[in-house]
Amino acid sequence: MPRMRMPYTGTVYEVAPQNVAARLARGYVLMEDFEPPVEVADEPDEELPEPEPVHEDADADAPKPTAESTIAEIRAWAKANGVALPKRGNKAQLLKAIG
Repeated sequence: MPRMRMPYTGTVYEVAPQNVAARLARGYVLMEDFEPPVEVADEPDEELPEPEPVHEDADADAPKPTAESTIAEIRAWAKANGVALPKRGNKAQLLKAIG
């Protein structure tokens, strides 16, 4: 492991090879010659299937929120259904805005 000197204090210690570049960027000094490890990009062995798209209007089919719903659930339902809600408001005010 390479030895490096800390800026300002001058303390010398050993650093893991993968951390040398980050330490150099912060002002540390190498005490000996060091060649950083070569990073090899991993290539997948096979093609991964494409993830299924997430539909943002998934809550559009959900039933209308009730008093038992949380504020987050009420806001999510309103967003999915295009209902404007006040930015601040308690649960009763939000339910009243939904109608």
